Amino acid sequence: MKNTLFMLGIAFCGMGSLCAQETAKDAMEQQKIEEAKTPVAHKFDSSLFENQTSLSEQKEANKAKKEQLIAFISAQESLKEREKERLIDDVVNNPFSAKLRRFVAEHKALLLSSEQQIIAGLEQ
Repeated sequence: MKNTLFMLGIAFCGMGSLCAQETAKDAMEQQKIEEAKTPVAHKFDSSLFENQTSLSEQKEANKAKKEQLIAFISAQESLKEREKERLIDDVVNNPFSAKLRRFVAEHKALLLSSEQQIIAGLEQ
């Protein structure tokens, strides 16, 4: 009788530990599935990537800067129409072109003053 109760107790404990192992396996499988869905770089440091809202804010800020630069180029009377068209095309399609960098470097003081005027609302 004692042997039978002892064996039942061991079997009961064994069933509990087997069940616990199964739930651990399920949790590990679920974790592997979640890890497979995320990009590899996120596994190491997710703080390297900015969230979607800050990315959209940066895009809007860059778009505003491009529009301001296009307006500044269009307002320059010292440039010929063909030069304006080329510079505007560079702003839109190739923002790192040598011509555009040279133009911005030459007119940096005017660009900064026009930015300050736009920010202050003095220029329409």
